[in-house]
Amino acid sequence: MERYGEVKDIETYCKYAQVVNYDQYRSFMEGWGSHLWDWYTGILIWKTQNPWTSLRGQMYDWFLDVNASLYGTRKGCEPLHPFYNPVTRQVELLNTSLSDYPDLIVNQTNYSVIYKGSTVDMPPKELELLYFLASSPNQVFTREQLLDHIWGYEYIGDTRTVDVHIKRLREKIKGNDSWALTTVWGIGYKFEVKNI
Repeated sequence: MERYGEVKDIETYCKYAQVVNYDQYRSFMEGWGSHLWDWYTGILIWKTQNPWTSLRGQMYDWFLDVNASLYGTRKGCEPLHPFYNPVTRQVELLNTSLSDYPDLIVNQTNYSVIYKGSTVDMPPKELELLYFLASSPNQVFTREQLLDHIWGYEYIGDTRTVDVHIKRLREKIKGNDSWALTTVWGIGYKFEVKNI
């Protein structure tokens, strides 16, 4: 907390603690939303279901009042906003809004896929894979990243599982002039959008 200034009394400490909460939660959400990591999605559960309350680093204080973390979370989840990526050391634009793809609707809430006006039956893992790739257009994911995100890091199978699911998706969804499931040789796959 030293970067915010000298702490002279308890009131100053409380204000600085809230700034730290805001920064921490905003950073959590921006990192997760920009796929800096994909293997852990339980941040809010972990941070809100803590066994003890505290002033700094938690969602609620001793009196169960909301800390600045709520507002940091809300800011980090905004559909479109710039943020600093410490890994690439660049300012990036985070876009978590839904994308509109011609002839394709993927709804993960009710596990349905509509392609060219017709419902397409597919197992949950295929749908989750399609949804994940389509949520990050033109971003390349390795087989290992997809395996960790869709099947979980404890999954024992190999990366061929991803290849098989992509093959099945391509059989069911042929693509469009503006988008396609594309192989990036030697790396993995991406949901390629041509007019983005």
